[in-house]
Amino acid sequence: MIQKKKKSQSDEDANTIDSETHLNGHTDLSTDKGTLVKDEVNIQPKTQNDLMKELIESDIIEQPLAEPPQITSKPSDYADFAAIHSFLTMFGVELDLPNVSLIDLEQIFSTNHRLSFEKDSIGILEVLYMKLFRKLKQSYRYSPVANVTSDRLFKTIVRYVYLVRFEQAEQVQFQGYESLSTEQRLKLFKSLCEIQFEENSKFRSTLQETFKGDNASALRLEPFGVEQEGYHIWFQEDQDCNFIVYASGATNENVEEWDVRARTFEELEVYIADLKSRTEVNPKDTVEERSKVVREEKEKEKEKRRQEREEKRKAAAELAAKKKKGKGRGRRAKEVAPVEISSSESEEEEDDGCVKCLRNKQDDQVLLCDTCDAGYHASCLVPPVTTIPEGDWYGPHCTQVSLAQKLAERMAAIRKKVQAKERKSRRMQFYGIRQSNIIESNSNEPQTGRRAGRTKVDYRFSEYDRTVEDALRSSEEENDRPSRRSNGLSRMR
Repeated sequence: MIQKKKKSQSDEDANTIDSETHLNGHTDLSTDKGTLVKDEVNIQPKTQNDLMKELIESDIIEQPLAEPPQITSKPSDYADFAAIHSFLTMFGVELDLPNVSLIDLEQIFSTNHRLSFEKDSIGILEVLYMKLFRKLKQSYRYSPVANVTSDRLFKTIVRYVYLVRFEQAEQVQFQGYESLSTEQRLKLFKSLCEIQFEENSKFRSTLQETFKGDNASALRLEPFGVEQEGYHIWFQEDQDCNFIVYASGATNENVEEWDVRARTFEELEVYIADLKSRTEVNPKDTVEERSKVVREEKEKEKEKRRQEREEKRKAAAELAAKKKKGKGRGRRAKEVAPVEISSSESEEEEDDGCVKCLRNKQDDQVLLCDTCDAGYHASCLVPPVTTIPEGDWYGPHCTQVSLAQKLAERMAAIRKKVQAKERKSRRMQFYGIRQSNIIESNSNEPQTGRRAGRTKVDYRFSEYDRTVEDALRSSEEENDRPSRRSNGLSRMR
């Protein structure tokens, strides 16, 4: 009887577990001891929040990340970072955005940075998001995100990611902004910057008035220089003398590459030295040597082809002789057709045309450098030139030489700025002036294009002036006291 009773109890437990599985859609397994945990069956219908909580606890849905993902790459390693910095530098004045240095910009887009939704602790990134959201007030599609405040910033970001159909929209909603990687954060903010050109009517009209006519080309940034391999070099600098040197270009598979060449003065010096070492010899000066090597290789190939033709002729002659010997006298053997030599093999190609391919074909497509007179085929350049450029044109070698010179001059200019700032800070410390007493003033004068010139500053010396006035008053009072005493003594006499 006892055994049967135990068996019936186990059957009841199995039925209970089956009913729970049918109602909840899963069984709850204990991960610590590996034993099956039985919950009481709730006949009452469960809410959506309760089901979601159970799914998260059972690991069917991933839990929100407690800590942001650890990624070794820096925000400045991505092309979107350079695009965002260029946007803030060129159009920050028109959009009334704060000045952001490269170091601060890299910090706010790192995975360690968290958004603050409290009014008293908002940072640079929060201000940028709110200002750009509010600029879309007149937009028909994005006007719902314009009424943003610090406490509603996260909800506004969630609404925005669904409006632009951001790939990680659900991730932002359920796991938070901190779950995004550095690349995803940059992509999200870059999309908000790009929307300003289409949906911000006031900003668009300002650009049309400022950059109308011939000034429209100023909206497109030109590379700082070009390497002889075809990579475009971009130089970005902020008001604090921080800089980053980028290189961009397409590979053979038409994949865009983006690489950081230098961030510090030491890295920039090494990069300039590498550029100079690769341009010590002009390809034009080595044309004769390289042409001689190419001629020797061609002669070897021609000799090899000639020997192959001779062997074919001998084999054909022997075959014809055998056939003639085996047949009767009255019959004539077939003549063996001579092996024809193609015109491309017989004609010797001329060299010394293009310094890269060393051929003299397509003379109308050869471009001559205006500095060293070296010739290049338009199709041999990287990237290939489809149309003959007007005006002066410089070859890859001279272009890289010019790039190294410009980088050296720019590095010297930045170092002078750094030295001037250091001297200024030492003078300020000598006179007792602190940087905290200097605040930047937002000028109401209309500014166009890139931010240029010196920033106006206001000095707050009200407390110092009060101290000086109090000291003067006290000294005057002390000087008046002896005179009053002498007057009183004279009257008594």
